[in-house]
Amino acid sequence: GTPAIVSTACGCEPDLIRDGETGYSFRVKDILGLANCMRLFVQKREMDWGARVRKKVADFSMVQATDGLMKATRSS
Repeated sequence: GTPAIVSTACGCEPDLIRDGETGYSFRVKDILGLANCMRLFVQKREMDWGARVRKKVADFSMVQATDGLMKATRSS
């Protein structure tokens, strides 16, 4: 239920981060971008992020990751 601030190089970014909904992302080495993400987060600190974040991560689990890995190895 906690939002995240991650760089676009972070593997989870395209799947888990929706700017302003589940957290924020910034380009690698973009210090101003990171600062902007932090500013936006502070401005929205009263927002109830929990439900949005939990809904987004509900699609991801260790079972699903393992299943996907097994399917990938079988198709090789």
